[in-house]
Amino acid sequence: MLDFMQTEPRFYRWLHRHIRHEHPSKAIQVIHFGVRETEKGYAVYLMGQERFDEEGTDWLQGPWDFVPGKQVFEIGPEIKSKDGWEAAVIRIRSLLLDFMKTDTYQESFFARVKAITLGFEGSDELLRLR
Repeated sequence: MLDFMQTEPRFYRWLHRHIRHEHPSKAIQVIHFGVRETEKGYAVYLMGQERFDEEGTDWLQGPWDFVPGKQVFEIGPEIKSKDGWEAAVIRIRSLLLDFMKTDTYQESFFARVKAITLGFEGSDELLRLR
């Protein structure tokens, strides 16, 4: 597979695009990465919320206070539907945790929010990455 088609570099370019072009309100407390199944496999979307409750998930119901342009990232052929949504969540979790170790992350709006969460659309499981 060609380098430009791999998920990792495309995912990081997608995050960097948000850092360069999006300016969410400083009131945003949580950035949520949701994973959902699509016709092409799996996709990740990004949204932010001014409300955040560490004990519950009602804040996930929206409406969302920050919805960026180019909100959705198609994971691509790396993870197929037969691998299951858990594989997609694990892969995105790994990419996000690696990203959170970078200077780019530390200097971005992602670092100033109270929480970063990840979950599969329709699942009760919610991972708090920060």
